[in-house]
Amino acid sequence: MLEEIKMPSERRRIFSDGAKFDRLSGLPDEVLHHVLSFLDTKCVVRSSILSNRWRSLWKTVPVLNFDGESFNEHNFKDHVDELLKVYFVNSHRLCRVSILNCPGFGERSDIFAAIFRSISLCDQSIETLDLKQVQFDNMTFGLQSSGFKVLTTLTLSECYLDFSSWNQPLNPFARFPMLKNLALISCSCSLGDDPEDEETMRCLKVVGLQLLILEVDDVFGFDEIKVFAPNLKRYTYKNQIRDFSPMTEVLVNVPSLEHADIKLLGYKGLYDEYKQEANRQYANLFLGMSRAMSLVFQFDTAKVSFL
Repeated sequence: MLEEIKMPSERRRIFSDGAKFDRLSGLPDEVLHHVLSFLDTKCVVRSSILSNRWRSLWKTVPVLNFDGESFNEHNFKDHVDELLKVYFVNSHRLCRVSILNCPGFGERSDIFAAIFRSISLCDQSIETLDLKQVQFDNMTFGLQSSGFKVLTTLTLSECYLDFSSWNQPLNPFARFPMLKNLALISCSCSLGDDPEDEETMRCLKVVGLQLLILEVDDVFGFDEIKVFAPNLKRYTYKNQIRDFSPMTEVLVNVPSLEHADIKLLGYKGLYDEYKQEANRQYANLFLGMSRAMSLVFQFDTAKVSFL
């Protein structure tokens, strides 16, 4: 016969009258911070009206997620500045910042440049930066990134890199000395409205002395991507070749590479005049990864692994 389990009176009260007991507010700050880190910052701030327990909790969340979809060009920057001022005044530590749907995307790079400047001046403890649907030029990262001294992870998704005022290769990552993980996903370049810009060499340089993991997924619109990462261990490259232009040539210098995962799609539909050039670029790509300990190569429908 099973012995009846006796529950302390306090616990019986909690379970019998759960509607009056706020279990969520009773969780430690670290747990609540983790929950709030998945929400847009606007929603996080609104949580302050829940109770006295939540009134100041949002000010110490080490993650800020800014979504510009519901803002115009001017009040989004004000919204970001106001939040950053709270962290700066109270000396709270930021670990991760994400910016999504920055106003002016595809048209202007100065809006994100101003926001990026505010973030770099506010805090020097940011380790992770996630950017999606923002537009920037070499000036934005090259001259305003001195505040990101401990940044280790950077993800760019669906971003425009603006070449409208540059006649030299973009080298946006050189001033992140501690960068270890970099992901470029569905990024492209914008040449602006000046017809003379069509002659600009659209070269993206990825230079990272501490870089360990690099992902390049369907990055297009560039003539070249040059990678110099002497300590890189893992490299993932996916390219969807488009039938209206040649593929981006990727030149890599990665002597410490351990694993490479390469996926090249669209060769069958490529125009004949581009196929010979594509073959040459494939050969150069493999030559740069000749020291890899393992290689997974997927070419349209074929997949080959080398160990």
